[in-house]
This record gives sequence, C-alpha cells and structure tokens, in this order.
Amino acid sequence: MMKYKYQILTVLLIILVVSSPLLLFYYRTKHIIIIEAGEEAKNIATSIATFLEQDIERYKALNNLAEKEKNFDHLYYQEMLSVFQELKSKTGADFIFTEKFVSEDTIAYILDSEPANSEAFSPIGTLDGVSKPEVSAFLNGTPTATKLIHDPVWGTYITGFAPIKDTQNNDVIGLVGVDFSGDYIIATLQELNTALILLFSIIASALSISVVLFINRHMERLNQDFLTGLHNRRAFEETFKRMIKLFHSKKIKFTLLLIDIDKFKQINDTYGHGTGDLVLKRVANLICLNVTEKDFVFRYGGDEFVVILPDISKDQASFITKRLHDEFCHSGYSVNENQIIQISVSVGVAEYSSEFSLEQLLQEADKEMYRNKRAKQKITCL
Repeated sequence: MMKYKYQILTVLLIILVVSSPLLLFYYRTKHIIIIEAGEEAKNIATSIATFLEQDIERYKALNNLAEKEKNFDHLYYQEMLSVFQELKSKTGADFIFTEKFVSEDTIAYILDSEPANSEAFSPIGTLDGVSKPEVSAFLNGTPTATKLIHDPVWGTYITGFAPIKDTQNNDVIGLVGVDFSGDYIIATLQELNTALILLFSIIASALSISVVLFINRHMERLNQDFLTGLHNRRAFEETFKRMIKLFHSKKIKFTLLLIDIDKFKQINDTYGHGTGDLVLKRVANLICLNVTEKDFVFRYGGDEFVVILPDISKDQASFITKRLHDEFCHSGYSVNENQIIQISVSVGVAEYSSEFSLEQLLQEADKEMYRNKRAKQKITCL
C-alpha cells in the first residue's frame, strides 16, 4: 500500500512540475497574441488616419458638422464609406470607423465601414460613450489599443485607435477606430490550449510511466536479496500478510517450508565465504527448480530459506519435500577439479491456521526442522 502512496504522490508532483511551465507559457502566449492583435489594429488605424489627413479639409468639413446637420459633402461621405468598406474587407477587421469628441463622456461617429442598410451601421452624428483608451489617444495624440474587451452587446473584441490631426496646427480633431473580433483570438487560444493539454498529457504520461517504473524497480530491489536474486525477508512478511487475507476472504490455505543448509558454517570456515556464497546461490536455484510458478521462494536470512506454498496442505507438501530430497541427493557443488561439496539441507513444514501469527508459524516450522536435524532425518543425502 505504501508503494502506491509513493506512486500517487510522485504522479501529482509530476503534474505540478509539468503543468506550471505550460500554464506560464499559455498565459504568456495569450498576452502576446492580444498585444499583437492590438498592435495590428493600431497600425491599421494609424495608416487610415494618415490617409484621411491627406485631404484633411474635406474630412474637417464632415467632422465639424452639427449632430443633425444634413448639409454636407454627400459625395465625399459616400466615397469614404466605400473606401472604409474596402479597407475592412482587405484588412480582415470587423469594424472600421472614425469619431469626434462631443463631450467628456460622449463621441459622435463620422465614418463607418458597415453597409448603410446594416443594423450595425452608425450614420454620421450617431452618439456613443467614451472609453479610457479613446480619451488617451485623443488627449495624448498617440495611437493606442485596448485589451481584450468582453461586451454583452458587441461581443469580444480589441480596438486600435489613432488620432486624426489637422495638418495645419497639429490639433487632434478625431480618431480612427479599428475593431478586431476576439473570436479569432479565442479560437487561437483554444487551439493552443488543446495542443498544450495534448503536450502535457504526453510529457506527464511519459514521465509518470518512467518514474513509476523506476519506483517499482527500486521497490523490487528493496524486496530482493542481492546475492541469490530471491525475494528477501521484507518481501516474505508482505507476502505472508497477503496470504492471510486470502485465507480469511477466500479460504485459500497455505503451507510454509523452512529450509536450512546443514553445516554451512563449516563450509564457510573450510572453503571461504566466496564458496559459501556460491553454495547459497546453488541452493536457491535448486529450490526454485523444484517448486511451481505460483509458489513463493525467499531467502530469510543467513543460510535459511522460506517457501510459501499457496493452496497446499502440510500433507500435500510432503511431495515437494520429497522432490527436494531427490534433487539434493544428486547434487553437489564443485570446489575444484578434485573436490565436490555435497550439499545437505533440513526442512521444517508448517501449515497456517487462523490461530497462528507469523512468528508462531515460523516457530512451528523451525521446531520440525531442528527435530529433523537432531534425528538425522534430513531431506538430502550426506
């Protein structure tokens, strides 16, 4: 259970580590996209203002009209409306217009790029409210752009403003406004968001798999005896707990074998610990060869090995102990060309019952194993 806690915490940490820079990238990119859209709107507005200033007198004539004045140069007005419609089509803008200030909080529209029969068209003299960017562009005489605006009537948009100046005295007489719909920006950000989510999923999944595999390998090493390659005492205790749960939940019995190498100290003292290590590996290999894939083999410590036999009773385990006996009777370890060590082991068998703890089950097997040693009733030949 602790292993899965580590894995969950690790995956959460990976999500945090991977998502943070991606979120920063998303918001930074969003900021850049909005700024670039505002710059484009502002540049188009500046170009249109420069175009109008080339014939500033005729534009001033429109600009100076009273709100309900009908006597103005209709030919120039219609010509400019056509030009604005063409500019809108070529630039991809949603709205292009000019305006003049009527009061601190009111503007009047002069030119509009919408068709005259459209509901969105603002005839000359149509009044509207004033935004801070408009005030800034008018008072400072410099182009400016709004942020991404969310309006319940006009929707989401960005506007660039540029001042229209009287070429004689450089006074600001009005503004050009260019609106770009935020739909394109939102769609771009959604595509970016989808791409980042996909990228995040790939990176996080790859990292999670790699780290979880690393943790699993590390946990396996913690449960593995480095010399023999068998599971160790720690793994034995975890497996024993699982077997108890299966015993109580599914009535699956199990039996334990405790195997001890006879005269192992004598082998170490006579031939050295290097030879003793090789004997341990030999015994581990022979045990594994004589049990099934569903059985669990552990090096318990020193020269002792433990085998858990699922769904096997003590009586049934006698067949396995006999198989081990036959194997060890015909097995030895060659020290050199002229000398072979005959390996001998003693085995104790104990079947689990509900009144046993781990220590009690081991004691039961240990008692039988030592009885066999004392009575010389060994599983293997000397």
